[in-house]
Amino acid sequence: MPATPQIRYFESRHGYYTQFQKRQRLLAKGPKDEPSGPTYQAAVKRFAEIMHLSKADKAENGNLVCTILELYAKHLKNQGRKRTLEMVMSCLESANNQFGKLKYEELKIYHVQSWLDKMGTDRGRSKGNRIRKWGDVMKRLAIDKLQAAFSWAEQQGLIFTNLIDRKAKKALGIRRKGTRGREYVLKPDEHESMVSISKPYFAELLTFLEGTGCRPGEAYHCEPMHFDQELGAIVYQWNATEGYIHKTAQKTGRDRVIFLSPDLVALVSRLCEKHPTGYLFQNRDGNQWTDSAVYLMLKRLRKRLKLTSKMIPYSYRHTFATNWLKNGGSIKVLADLMGNSVAIIEHHYGHLDADRAMLRKLLCSFKASQRAKAGSSPLPANLIERFVSLVKVQFKHMGDEEAANLRNVLGEFRINAESEKTQTQGQGSASFLS
Repeated sequence: MPATPQIRYFESRHGYYTQFQKRQRLLAKGPKDEPSGPTYQAAVKRFAEIMHLSKADKAENGNLVCTILELYAKHLKNQGRKRTLEMVMSCLESANNQFGKLKYEELKIYHVQSWLDKMGTDRGRSKGNRIRKWGDVMKRLAIDKLQAAFSWAEQQGLIFTNLIDRKAKKALGIRRKGTRGREYVLKPDEHESMVSISKPYFAELLTFLEGTGCRPGEAYHCEPMHFDQELGAIVYQWNATEGYIHKTAQKTGRDRVIFLSPDLVALVSRLCEKHPTGYLFQNRDGNQWTDSAVYLMLKRLRKRLKLTSKMIPYSYRHTFATNWLKNGGSIKVLADLMGNSVAIIEHHYGHLDADRAMLRKLLCSFKASQRAKAGSSPLPANLIERFVSLVKVQFKHMGDEEAANLRNVLGEFRINAESEKTQTQGQGSASFLS
């Protein structure tokens, strides 16, 4: 029999918890102040609520699966999460048809597995009469959306536990999403080759993707109102009430800023004049680009140029990050440029195990600088002061703060032993400052 739930305090977590339904649940955060302190009293109250809900478990789990999915869809619509709603409808419509009439308490992993198996073998015919079926990526996306729906329902008290947990995913054979390998990185000159034979409207999109490393969807949704010419960037407000809401807006509460080089500022300015309303990057018919349309265009260009690299819309983002890191760029700066966290950059784009030559180059550069410092010395203080005095004479408006900054910069310079020896023998390098 399972252990009887109890209220326990964890010093390491600074709070009261209880073990219930194979999960550890937070009751209250704060100091250990039982039996009459406010933290303990709050924990007792929350514990009573959980025990009360456990008695209503069967009633809550009696909701139909289709009811849960419908309520979740309404929630997304009310939150203005249009893109997420579209993905949920696309992924879970077949699930609703398959087991939507079941009560949640009747739903088993077997039903979910049968649904995935069916969608992985035959989900109808395309316009070209080809059999359409889900691959591993689509299956993983569908399970993620089903898990999100059940998680929301659990938070709302519609169900008591989420059927789709880590153990369930493993049983369903859903593999963890891996990183994109080097086969998705564009080879040198491939971008230039494709741009040279592309129509202008597609070449402009590729140029933007190559120069910013942004998510493809961020490029597709660019409108004139997002262009900040003074900053030289595309800015998606995190709290926007209309238009595109960027991927991490709700999670981070931060604007997504896509910085532009001077040539891209000129490109975007020209497109703003060309398309004062609507999307900046438009296809041949004046409509918004989609991932599938861009993929097909890339596929045709690869075939014409006989290129061997794997290419998807995200290839440009992956190439941007990989090249940045290969050149020894900062991961923190890259994360800011790409609108990601450092952890995500390291997971998806690091490839540090494959960049051994670059690591050795950085090591050699570091050791060389260390040896150079060992055989050199900083500029003499009197030389620095003479130089600062000379600059003050030449630039009379130079203030004390600017002079201090100049001293700090000069303090970083080093001179080797031979130069120092020459300086002590005669007038040396400081004679011109006398």
